[in-house]
Amino acid sequence: MLKACLILVIALGVGALGVSQFQVKEKITELTTDLETAKQNEERALSAQRQAESAEKQAKVDLETLLGKHADTETQLEDTKRIAQQQRVRADELEAELRTTAEQRNDAQRKLAQWRALGVDIQAIQSMKDDLLAAREEISASKAEREILLREISQLKYDLSKYEGPDTEIAMKEGLKGAVVAVADNWDFVVVNIGENHGARQSGKLMVGREGKLVGKVQITTLNAEQSIANVLPGWKQADIQVGDTVLY
Repeated sequence: MLKACLILVIALGVGALGVSQFQVKEKITELTTDLETAKQNEERALSAQRQAESAEKQAKVDLETLLGKHADTETQLEDTKRIAQQQRVRADELEAELRTTAEQRNDAQRKLAQWRALGVDIQAIQSMKDDLLAAREEISASKAEREILLREISQLKYDLSKYEGPDTEIAMKEGLKGAVVAVADNWDFVVVNIGENHGARQSGKLMVGREGKLVGKVQITTLNAEQSIANVLPGWKQADIQVGDTVLY
């Protein structure tokens, strides 16, 4: 009886063990399947993450490209505005020049019509202009010749005065004018800023004035090219001569 019970217990235990092993196998199979599924999900997640990261990088590149294009567009727009402004200014200048040219043309046409109304043709006008130019050149030459003659006459008068005696008035250039640049009160002489190059002559006499009033009279004693030294003539002295006083002949 005991032996039969023992056999029964063993049989029951072996049956239970078989059932337990079967359940463990099923659990292992289930866990393995779940692990494979988890790995696949992980792979898909990693793939999706890599795709997302790649898309993010591409989006950043696209954004930087768009920003660069936007900056280039802004620069081009500014350049276009500047060029347009320059063109507008140039157009205004050209319009002003066109108006001026049109006014000059109209004025020339009016003047030409006036000359034609007087019976004068273009050739006659040109001839008149040439004659006027020639006359001006002749007048200029005559003036230059007159200046030379006046200088020669002045020189002759000066040379003649040297033989006529000490009291003879020395002729100098008409309109000769200058100023006192230095005064030696103790020695009664002054320095004036006119000399032989201006038409002054040795022993020539100059009136000295201040504010339209006569101050005195001086006589050149030392003649240089650009300035002269002159003694103050006592009989003509009305006041002390000062630097800046006017001297004239």
